Amino acid sequence: MRWQEQQRLRRPLRQGVGKVSNENEDNALVEYIRQNPSSTAVKAREQTLFPGSLRVAQMRLKQSGLKNCAAARKVFLTAEHKHRRVQFANEFLIHGEEFWNNVVFSNEKTFQSCNSGRLRVYRPRNTRFEENYTLTSTNSGRFFVNVWAWISVNGPGMCYQIDGRLTTEHYINILDNVMLPSVREVFPDNFTFQHSYYSC
Repeated sequence: MRWQEQQRLRRPLRQGVGKVSNENEDNALVEYIRQNPSSTAVKAREQTLFPGSLRVAQMRLKQSGLKNCAAARKVFLTAEHKHRRVQFANEFLIHGEEFWNNVVFSNEKTFQSCNSGRLRVYRPRNTRFEENYTLTSTNSGRFFVNVWAWISVNGPGMCYQIDGRLTTEHYINILDNVMLPSVREVFPDNFTFQHSYYSC
C-alpha cells in the first residue's frame, strides 16, 4: 500500500519533537524529590508544576541518578547506643581471624505485623542505609513473635521461639538448655559467647 501511494517502502523520517521541560523545570522536580525522598513522582510533578507526563517525570528523576527503592529498615539507636557500638569495635579491633572464627553471637528479635505497606524512597546509588532514606523500626504492630537465635562464622545456629516475655529466668534456661547444647555441636572445645555488649 505504501508503495502504491508514496512510491517507497521505508517509512518517512519523523520530525523531532521539542523537549517538554526546560532545565529549570527539571531541576525543580529533582530538588523536590531530594528534599522529600519518600514522596512520589506523582506528587513531585504536581507540586513543581512539571509540564511533562508522569513517565517523563520518572525518566528525569532516573537520569539525575535517583532510583525508586524500598526503604531499608534500621533499629532506632540513641547516642549512647552508637557510642557503645564504636567502643566495642575499637576494643576488639586488634583480634584476628582466628579469634572471630570461634565467636558465637546471639540476640533476640521481635517479628511483628505492620498496618502499612513497604515504604519506598528515591535515593542515589550506595545510600541505602543513610538516615534520610531509611525507615526506623518501632514496636507497634498487630501481632508479634519473639525469637532468640545465635550465629557464627559457620552460619546460622539454633533459632528458638520465646513464649511470652524474656525474663531473667527464661534467658538462663535458654542459655543452659538451648544455646550450650546446640553450640557444642559446632564448637566442641572453646568458643566465645557474645550477647549485645557483653561477652562471656
